[in-house]
Amino acid sequence: NYDIRVIHLVRDPRPLVNSRRAGYFGSLDGIHPHPHEGYTMERLATESGTLCERMLNASVFGDNPPAWLEGRYKRITHEHMSLHPIETAKYLYKFVGLPWTEETEKHIYNSTIGSALDQGDGAFGTNRVSKEVVSKWKQLKMDFITTITNTCGDVIRYLGYEDDLDRIQQWKDGLIELF
Repeated sequence: NYDIRVIHLVRDPRPLVNSRRAGYFGSLDGIHPHPHEGYTMERLATESGTLCERMLNASVFGDNPPAWLEGRYKRITHEHMSLHPIETAKYLYKFVGLPWTEETEKHIYNSTIGSALDQGDGAFGTNRVSKEVVSKWKQLKMDFITTITNTCGDVIRYLGYEDDLDRIQQWKDGLIELF
């Protein structure tokens, strides 16, 4: 009988797929090798579909846990954590029963808001200006966004992300905010 807690971090599939297709992750879905020539839209849709199906299954499982997991599972979105890093961390620390300290808060602040600006760690670094990460996918081409939205629609809707392509275009054009 173990006293475990599960924290499930989810992210909108569009920026997730964009990040994973960069090549240093090996593949989008963990099955197919990364293509050296780049992704066709067809391959992008196929591999994204596998990834999104797994995301949906894991989320549905977490929302309908077996008895041993009830009260021990929390799903957090990458976007919420990025926009509210300290508040989210406090919540998660309380959930897992860890003490919150000034040192912890300072570290999280410096890694996500404060001195993160001064860090040049690239893709594998641990410091980011977290608010900027949330909307970085705004720069993606609309055909990419459309392909992933259509392929991953079930998990996008299940997790409460925007799936209206007209609203996404308005967001890309700076006319509305999504987050």
